[in-house]
Amino acid sequence: ASFIFGLLLLDILGCLNLETLRLSRIGHSWSVLGGFVALIGYTLIAGWLIGNLGDWYDQTILYNLQSYSSESSQLELLFLLAGLLSRSWHWMTLFAGLGLLTWFYRRGLRTEPIIIVGIGLTIILSYFVQGKAFGYHLAGLIPLLILLTAVSIDDLLDIFIEATSAQRRWVYGIVALFVIVITVMGTVKKFTAFLPQLRTIARGEFRPVSTVDPIDYLNADEIQTLVDRIQAGSAPDEYFLQWGRHFEIGYLSQRRSSTRFISTPALDFISDRFDKAHHWIAEFSRDLIARSPVFILINRSSLGSLETPLVAPTGASAAFRTLVERINGNYRIALVSEKIILFERN
Repeated sequence: ASFIFGLLLLDILGCLNLETLRLSRIGHSWSVLGGFVALIGYTLIAGWLIGNLGDWYDQTILYNLQSYSSESSQLELLFLLAGLLSRSWHWMTLFAGLGLLTWFYRRGLRTEPIIIVGIGLTIILSYFVQGKAFGYHLAGLIPLLILLTAVSIDDLLDIFIEATSAQRRWVYGIVALFVIVITVMGTVKKFTAFLPQLRTIARGEFRPVSTVDPIDYLNADEIQTLVDRIQAGSAPDEYFLQWGRHFEIGYLSQRRSSTRFISTPALDFISDRFDKAHHWIAEFSRDLIARSPVFILINRSSLGSLETPLVAPTGASAAFRTLVERINGNYRIALVSEKIILFERN
């Protein structure tokens, strides 16, 4: 995800309506290229001036390539992508391709469709670089497919109106009607699949309809209990650490993280292939002492027995073992349930 955010940012200037500049085709190309280069240059200079250019490279580029990349082969990812486009998004993919063809055919090689193709390739590049086969890495394709489907309908209607013979009007009319009907039916089908979520929103019940992992899911009452306990037992300028994905607890408690590695699951993926692995683990260990958190929250499933001294499960990451070592002798259990354990500093 961190790849695609930066890459999509480079497409912003290209999405501007450069037609108003009255440039030639070559001028348009150079303008788009110059905009991308300028934005990249501005980002690098800003990062250098702020002093976080090295951190950005380590976290966004190096970590993803050396530690977070998947074991899935490029061929497996390609088959997954092809299956998604041919099964779940089949009609959108077909009509989007038709829209792209009609766009180039009727308007020539213009900036806008090139930018759209560039955004699509950026999304697919992120999908293959991450190698995780996560759906959200391809989610950006959906608005592009919808946009190009709308283009195909618009162009087909224009072609139908502009047809000079009755025979052509019949052909173009049937094709346009077919695309419109399939688009409407496909859209209704997709909306129908989300009826439970839509009913939940209509009733004002803003909660998940289902959860992937209900064991670690915290409901509103459990969240409020944790927030109240943390706020009552710590000052606003003191620190809090959560190990897992309960990011809402620190935010609602209004307590700062004791480490810059707020997304602690990322520390679980650190491998020896990552050049900064030992530096990150050492920094995390120092943070636990220099900015000692008053409370530490972890998932109950992360630990086996709660007998002291605590022992990290076999196969636990180096960062989690470091955290468990810090907890031993320095923290006591403040709250415990089947979902979480909240440790409080002695």
